[in-house]
Amino acid sequence: MTKQLPANRLREVYEAADMRRSEVAALCKVGERTVYRWERSEIAVPDQHKLTLAEFFGVSLEHLMGWDRTEAAA
Repeated sequence: MTKQLPANRLREVYEAADMRRSEVAALCKVGERTVYRWERSEIAVPDQHKLTLAEFFGVSLEHLMGWDRTEAAA
């Protein structure tokens, strides 16, 4: 069994910007399936893409990756 990564907000952020998965894939120069796997935390988002996405959408890296969630809020 593969260890699941912490949940991120990638889909939430790009949908709020009225973008599609295909546009995010083009921005990062990866396939749509890769973005889908990032969304589901099946694979890690590489650091260079984390920074690109956070800057593009104008959100903090912590927010994008869900690192600002507290376990007490769950």
